[in-house]
Amino acid sequence: MLEINFSIYNLLSVLTCFVGFLYAFQITTLKKNESKDTKYFTWFLVSLAFIVLFFFLVDLNIKFRSITIVVLLLVVPLSLVLGPLMWLYIRQLISFENGKRPIIHFLPAIIVGALVSILSITVVALPKEDQALKKIIIDILTIIALGSLVVVFLIQNAIYIFLSIKGYRQHKRKMEQIYSYSEEVDLSWLKILVFGYVFFIVGMVLVNVIKGENVSSTHKISSYKKGVKIQTNSVNDLITGDKVSLTGYEQADKDVRYKIVRLNSKTFYVPELAYNPTYNSLKEIIIKSPDKKISAITNIFFNLIILLYIIYSGQHAIKQKTILVLENEANESDSFDEKDKVLSESQRLIFEKIKEDLLVVIKTEKPYLDQNLNIFTLAKRLNTNSKYLSQVINHEFDKSFVHFVNEYRVEEAKAVLLSNNNYTIEAQSQMVGFKSKSAFNSAFKRHTGQTPSLFIQGSRK
Repeated sequence: MLEINFSIYNLLSVLTCFVGFLYAFQITTLKKNESKDTKYFTWFLVSLAFIVLFFFLVDLNIKFRSITIVVLLLVVPLSLVLGPLMWLYIRQLISFENGKRPIIHFLPAIIVGALVSILSITVVALPKEDQALKKIIIDILTIIALGSLVVVFLIQNAIYIFLSIKGYRQHKRKMEQIYSYSEEVDLSWLKILVFGYVFFIVGMVLVNVIKGENVSSTHKISSYKKGVKIQTNSVNDLITGDKVSLTGYEQADKDVRYKIVRLNSKTFYVPELAYNPTYNSLKEIIIKSPDKKISAITNIFFNLIILLYIIYSGQHAIKQKTILVLENEANESDSFDEKDKVLSESQRLIFEKIKEDLLVVIKTEKPYLDQNLNIFTLAKRLNTNSKYLSQVINHEFDKSFVHFVNEYRVEEAKAVLLSNNNYTIEAQSQMVGFKSKSAFNSAFKRHTGQTPSLFIQGSRK
């Protein structure tokens, strides 16, 4: 028999699952011809949606043995693939290679998933007579599942969150040395992806930790269907499948919560407890059950965070373009941070020549007006390589490539802004090489200490 208890706040879980699967489908469809990084993120969203589905099924209190087993088989390994999928997606975007095959990151999920599957199938296959063996296997299964979700999951994700933050910072420094713009390459939205994932983990913990309790009492107890029927003194909100603890009844262990079956608004029975005919009916029994209002609030808050997180990250993943950096160019970028190295005499002469040529080209050709300028195209124009050019900019000008180029763009912008033309500030920013108004405002304030609008106002006084 399939019994379902449906609450209104479960609608949010359904919506979250739907949105997760929808974005996964959109990314697969719209970006099917792009690199495998989108596949990692697609499976990240699918796994996240299934985790939400797990909580949804638990909230429904579905009384169907197969569903419980399927949920157990899915949720444990899926929880262990979230961290690896997030890291592999970020690693692809930032062109970070550590020589390890992707399969290595999924070994914990594969091992735990295999163990859980074997033990679950064994429990189902055992005959009813082997209750003792079945209980032992279930205990082992519980230890493996809880141990994986608590110990392995937390340690694993701590490592991947650290790698993701470290990788993003390395990527940001590298992009400042390669590109003259930040649009499409700065990947600042990855910070929300990582920290939102941290909130997801914290939310999972809080949902299971923050639990209030309702306390009620009774002195009416009787035998019912080989169990114990209890009538509370007032109307309760207990439903079939809820768990309660009983204090004051000798047959009940005060440290154990027993599943109940609801009979009416005041009465329920506990199948796991036997009725004690010698029980003193004048003695009051204290009943403790979870506070459903607090549970509803924490579940709504948790699902809302995940929903917003999926929408935000899904939208950015769809818009995100692949950042193309050739392999030899990426290798050259490994030597960008070499400002503290002592230059040899030959290097010094080479750098002086590159510096002279760079200043001549900047002054005569104004390559910084090109919105798509990068260090490779500029190095090719100077008949040198990007490694040497980057070192010259770092050593001789004490700047990263993007700040070096933006300084000339800002100086050009000053003249354009004061030329009394009829162009908007955004149009003028594009004229001097910026891709967006926000990038222009940020760079202009960095180099002048004021916004373009204040600069114009100040010049007219």
